[in-house]
Amino acid sequence: MKELPLERILEALLFSTGIGMDIDELVSITGKDKKEVEKALRKLQLEYNNKQAEESALMIVNDGNTWRMIVRERYTPFTARIVSELEMAKPVLQTLAVIAWKSPVMHQK
Repeated sequence: MKELPLERILEALLFSTGIGMDIDELVSITGKDKKEVEKALRKLQLEYNNKQAEESALMIVNDGNTWRMIVRERYTPFTARIVSELEMAKPVLQTLAVIAWKSPVMHQK
């Protein structure tokens, strides 16, 4: 099987998570070298931010070690309502994460 391009793998990860991902987490998931992942992320960012991609509703942003895919500002009026209905407040998510981490639930069939 042909190896998938690292840029496309990273694109899929950033898109599917919907949150920022730490560079070390991306390195761990892909099994690639940190410099290779950083280079691929920068290339992907250029793809989304170049002149031809300006029509895209999405863009890739970097905040320190965190990378994420976001909706361009001019498209947020269309997405704001649905996103606010789907997202939970950060404190709620943090609480649920701690509960899940400390008290794993048994799955019953």
